[in-house]
Order: sequence, then structure tokens, then C-alpha cells
Amino acid sequence: FNTTRKITKGFIYNNYSPAKSDRMYFSEYNAGRIDFIRQTIEQWYLLGKITEHEYYYLIGCLLESVSKVSNVAGVYGSFLKTWDPRALKDLVFIPVEQDSVQSLYEAEVYNKPLEKLINDISGDILYLDPPYTTNQYSVQYHLLETIAKYDEPVISGKGGLRNTTVTSSDFSKKGNAEIAFEYIIAKAQFKHILLSYSSDGIMSEKFIEAVLKRYGK
Repeated sequence: FNTTRKITKGFIYNNYSPAKSDRMYFSEYNAGRIDFIRQTIEQWYLLGKITEHEYYYLIGCLLESVSKVSNVAGVYGSFLKTWDPRALKDLVFIPVEQDSVQSLYEAEVYNKPLEKLINDISGDILYLDPPYTTNQYSVQYHLLETIAKYDEPVISGKGGLRNTTVTSSDFSKKGNAEIAFEYIIAKAQFKHILLSYSSDGIMSEKFIEAVLKRYGK
């Protein structure tokens, strides 16, 4: 990928650069590079040239590379109205480092709300780090999800947001956060529970303490 300057005028180029929109997430060149790399990864996988592991690894590398040239303040809920100098640099495909030593442990990753998962897992320590404001993470990182899935979703608004209804979290909704938190604590099959939360969050410290005391020692 770093030995060619080929671009593809695809979904990212047309919707998230000034080429054919008012959005300034990426320069025209970098947006075209993202399309070229992402489409090439997809073609390699569909043709059987790379394994499933290599497919996801390369997408992960692309997301790391994209973050270095994104014209945003940190998250992707909106773009900057003027070009950050880093966004004008050419995208470089960055290989993500992998552990060279085989781990003695195995990990399982789930992609679902904890409220739906809590009954199926157990262990020694449950570490919770939920959203604590009304800002949905799915909105803040919508563009990275679109690049990863490359599903050309219907987008809307000035920021070109994809529909994030399915991936929205109850922890970012007043009223729902308290219900979800108590349900998780009540159902948790763990020896210890650790919670990271902001004093400015939706749930009050008083409520959190009351729930933890109700179900724990």
C-alpha cells in the first residue's frame, strides 16, 4: 500500500472529503487512498488471497492509519472547519504491531450490550467503564465504523452520520442508564466489581452507591 499512490473515488471520497461534499474529514487524496486500500482488502478477502485473520488485521491497520490524517478534534461527531496540518499530510499505511510470543491465555470478545450478555458470563473481576454522558459513542466514531464495514450506509446531516440506532447505549440515556446499571449489578456473577464513572455523569454517586450496597458486600 505504501509503494503506490493509487486512489479510488469511492464512498469515502464522495461523502467525507471536499471532492463532492462540504465535509472536511479528509483531504481528497487521503479519502481516495482510504477507498483504494479498503476496496483492495475486500477484494483480496473475497478472492481468497488473505485469511479471515489477515482481513481483520489489515482493516485494523487501516483504522490506525486513518486516525493520523483525520481532520477532527479527537472524535468523529464533526469535522474541523479549517485544515489541521496533519490532515494535509499523505496517508501512510501503518502496520499494527502483533505479539511475537504466543499468549498462555485466550480471550473472548463479544459485540453486544452488556445487559444482554451479563447472564452468560461469570468470573473473578467485572470491570465496568460505561458511557456517562448523553453523547453516544456510536455517533462519535461513526466514520471508523463505516470504513470498517464499508457498507455504504445511508448517511444524513452535516456530519454524514450513519444510522446508529442499533448501536446506541442505554447508558447515554437519562432514565435508562439507572435501569441498565442496576440490572447488570443484580445479575453479575463475579467476585469483585470495579466501576469507572464520572462525578458529572448521568447516574448520581448516591444512586451508584445504593445499588452496589444493595447487591454487594
